[in-house]
Amino acid sequence: MKMSNGVNIVTSSKPKLKGARYYFKDATGQEKWVPESQVREIEPASMAKEEQPMFKGAPVK
Repeated sequence: MKMSNGVNIVTSSKPKLKGARYYFKDATGQEKWVPESQVREIEPASMAKEEQPMFKGAPVK
């Protein structure tokens, strides 16, 4: 799930909308929820792109 504040949340179950909240299980299997208004996008992990850094720095020695 991509949140409106830029945070990505990886879930172990498909988020389900109940009322105004999305319910899901986190990586430890605990049920959590987030307000629907804070969710920008939900996509399967197979479709999610890894974000690439905007700038490449010099290698650290």
